Amino acid sequence: MNINTRIWKEIEIIIEKDDKRFSIGPISEGNYLEWIAHIKGPEDSPYRNGVFTINIELNNDYPFNVPLIKFNTFIFHPNIDFDGTICISELENWLPTYTIYFIIEKIYN
Repeated sequence: MNINTRIWKEIEIIIEKDDKRFSIGPISEGNYLEWIAHIKGPEDSPYRNGVFTINIELNNDYPFNVPLIKFNTFIFHPNIDFDGTICISELENWLPTYTIYFIIEKIYN
């Protein structure tokens, strides 16, 4: 499977899920290696009413190499470094079966 096929499958998953907690997608048509996600703060958390932006950079070897996923919005959280780097086991132990939707859902939860 080439990268374009994989990315289109992931876009289809995102459209199918139609998740109201966050939005995810390429930042522009024709550039499917740079994505952005907007996450709504969970209602039962100190982050409620917030909207947080995450930059996602896929590489030419995606999904075999981990994408670069960082918060663009400053957030105070034990799993987020000051530069926005996200520290979750799924990114540290990346598997090609993971999708961007799966990772954003893990970050949300």
